[in-house]
Amino acid sequence: MSATFVFALVAFAAAAAAAVWASMAHLDLIVSGVVFGALLELAGPAPEAHPERVQAGSPHELGVISLRRFLDSEITWSLTQAQQEGPRGCFMVESVWTSPCAIPVPTESAIVKTLKLAIMQLPACSWMAPCWYDWEMPKPSPVKCEWIGFRKDPKLPGLSPSESYDKVMEEATSDTVVLYFHGGSYYGGGKPASRRIARDLAQRTGGRVLSIQCRLSPEHPFPAALLDALSAYLYLLHPCDGALHSPINRWNIVLAGHGAGAHLALGLMKVLHHINRGKDFPPKLMWNNRHCYLFPPAGLAMISPWVDITHSSPSWNDEETGKWDYLPSLDRQLAQGSQRPPCDLWPTNPPRLHPLCDDHWLFHPLVTPILDWQWKGFPPVYICHGQERVADEIRFFALERLKRCGVEVTLEEYQAMPHCFPLRFPHLKQSRHCTNSMAAFIAKVTAEPPDPDRLRYKIPHSRTFLIEAPSANAVERPFTAEDLRTRSKREMGEDMSVVVLKRGFPLRYSPFPPDTRLWGIVLA
Repeated sequence: MSATFVFALVAFAAAAAAAVWASMAHLDLIVSGVVFGALLELAGPAPEAHPERVQAGSPHELGVISLRRFLDSEITWSLTQAQQEGPRGCFMVESVWTSPCAIPVPTESAIVKTLKLAIMQLPACSWMAPCWYDWEMPKPSPVKCEWIGFRKDPKLPGLSPSESYDKVMEEATSDTVVLYFHGGSYYGGGKPASRRIARDLAQRTGGRVLSIQCRLSPEHPFPAALLDALSAYLYLLHPCDGALHSPINRWNIVLAGHGAGAHLALGLMKVLHHINRGKDFPPKLMWNNRHCYLFPPAGLAMISPWVDITHSSPSWNDEETGKWDYLPSLDRQLAQGSQRPPCDLWPTNPPRLHPLCDDHWLFHPLVTPILDWQWKGFPPVYICHGQERVADEIRFFALERLKRCGVEVTLEEYQAMPHCFPLRFPHLKQSRHCTNSMAAFIAKVTAEPPDPDRLRYKIPHSRTFLIEAPSANAVERPFTAEDLRTRSKREMGEDMSVVVLKRGFPLRYSPFPPDTRLWGIVLA
């Protein structure tokens, strides 16, 4: 009896046991991944299996392997098929109220002009500026969204959207509102995949969550999703006629998201932060026939955010992170890039390197936030991440960008956890710890009394934690910028500019002029 056959039997037995367990504990996403992994093992080993293996004996080992296999098979789909097949799956989440709604297209063009002006004013490499003036903003579009709240009695019959929203408000114990953005690399994902964590945040904060379905790339490139996000925030502050909710105080709102959704939430907060630093203070625009003020919310909470879209940090090819994460390494992504079949969506005409945006946007601070250095006065930020591919860029961004500018940052790093682990493996102790910490941060920043000086945060208090595996004990530790520089110098082994060239970025788009310091390395 071969080792592969024995492992297949074990995987199949684990899938069956997990299915029975899920009927009681509702572990829908895990079961779908486990069953998928078991079927793959029964079908035989993948032709190009990952050389990295998750640490043997970890409780989420099979799930990580299954996700790796899924990504290996997903690369053989066209981008059209990936968008159609990706959101499918078992997303039944009980004990949750969902009330679908839609944000209509505004009658004025002020929101488009405001966002375009912010994009053009944000600092970046000056030699790229001419590329930004010859472009058109996308037109506003209706934005699909849904209100989510914790449901105490799952036996109640289905209700209409307005009745469901009434139940959300009836069972809410605070005024907290989380504006949540889903992940999916900007070309996939959807609201259903975020319902579990949205429900958990609503339960733990006593508030409600508005989950947004923004337009996807590459058919709607940057800044279409950002325009949808800004519309959603204005919708909370100043509801349209017929909206289910009443106006919400900005101090009761927190932006949140995971993966690409965290990147979008960060971009939206950066736009609001920039607008409020301008000479036209307080910022005001026309929104559905009303003059509306546009102030930033109380805070920002992110899970495994993208902050470097070029994937140039050392952890993208680090063997240690490869043991725990299901995301492919940078080298593997480059090797797989040519395997995706063409379709109407991809490759684009003219071709571009990333589905999110045209090439000349790649190093704009709203696309690659790690390149921006002006974060003074930014609202409080919570970030959690695992031992994953994006770990180095997150550490650098939190400490060298936010904390250095006096921003109040709470950074939690979870040992042995993969990308967006609270959504992929919600049954783990680490996932519950992360959700509790995120909810505690949201409750804290929304509970503080409104104070004009909060825009500047004169006495920030930043903390860095390491959540150990397998105990999930939180240990506060000092993690300095010098540690980042030492790690990067040791593991990079080459100029950042060489990595950029490996990604295929043209030299005229290089974000690194001579003598630029990034990751502690002087780039020639």
